[in-house]
Amino acid sequence: MIYELSSLKEFCQIIDDKENVFLAAAGYYGTMVGEYLNHSNIQWRGYIDNSEEKQGKCLEGKEVYEYEILKKYSEVIVVICTIMRAKEIEDQLKNFGVDDKDIIRFDNRKIFHLANYNNLNPQTKIEKIKKLKNIANGRKRCFVIATGPSLTIEDLELLDDEFTISVNSIVECFSETKWRPNCYVAEDPVVYEMFIMNYGVEKLSKDCEYLVFAISSGMLPFGDIYDNMYFFNLVDESYARIPNFSEEFSEIVYESSTVIYPAIQLAFYMGFKEVYMLGADLGFSLVKNEEGDVEQKANKEATASFLKKQVSKASIYEEKKIIRGYRAAKKYADEHNLILKNATRGGYLNELERVQLEEVLRRR
Repeated sequence: MIYELSSLKEFCQIIDDKENVFLAAAGYYGTMVGEYLNHSNIQWRGYIDNSEEKQGKCLEGKEVYEYEILKKYSEVIVVICTIMRAKEIEDQLKNFGVDDKDIIRFDNRKIFHLANYNNLNPQTKIEKIKKLKNIANGRKRCFVIATGPSLTIEDLELLDDEFTISVNSIVECFSETKWRPNCYVAEDPVVYEMFIMNYGVEKLSKDCEYLVFAISSGMLPFGDIYDNMYFFNLVDESYARIPNFSEEFSEIVYESSTVIYPAIQLAFYMGFKEVYMLGADLGFSLVKNEEGDVEQKANKEATASFLKKQVSKASIYEEKKIIRGYRAAKKYADEHNLILKNATRGGYLNELERVQLEEVLRRR
């Protein structure tokens, strides 16, 4: 049963007198709804989630259970707290005997964001990121690694002794190399469901020295579990002609249609004086222009096998907004006597001065 709810009051009325209410799953939106239910003094049993990493842990004071728990009760109400996997979860619930009338599924994200009216209170988690300020500690340069089609395993392995920051789907290459980024950054909740969930949060926390996520990334429930996980407050600047660039990462971070923009802000916040881009191709198949129309763009074939499936996806990128972010980052670097250059092999990013990767690495 799909409820299109216009208010949280209506939602509460539906479940307030129900017993054995569960939330599925224990992610970003589930945390929002759980916090809201607690705030509203509405009783609920806990979360159900397929993730073995989450099962047995407590979020918002409630345990995360396997789906098997549903067999314990003759009647349950399950609120599906995700968008991307809603149909998959609904089918799984029915396999466990949950009747269609006992499943609440929303058809848009509005209800989740209504529930998030300051409930998460993430300020204490944001404070933690201050520990990352000036951790470069004398190291002059770092590499920010995007996942464009030019990126190769061979180039990554040249960076074993360098400080590297990478993002999103870079985890897809970990089965092919021992190289790992020092710092992993993500801002979109889709990244957890597409990449991190399959790889494993615990595994990622052991692979990378620092895990840095936007509050909106869906990773907040893990913040109290992993000491090397940090959170930042992300503000969308993608519609600004010249996006702002954060000088104080612990207070505010600006977004410009790509996670690479926060990653560059983080690199300078960490105290690096030279930042080099790699794998920043701007080689998107489908782009949205400023009028909102989608255009087909020629795209080169990925040279690394772990990237091939990404290139084939029909993702739509707002390229001009991304370019404005690079321009803003370059402007900030120039005004503060910092270096921001592009060591990507080929590609379409021409807003930054180009440099050969080997040339940079020769300068120890």
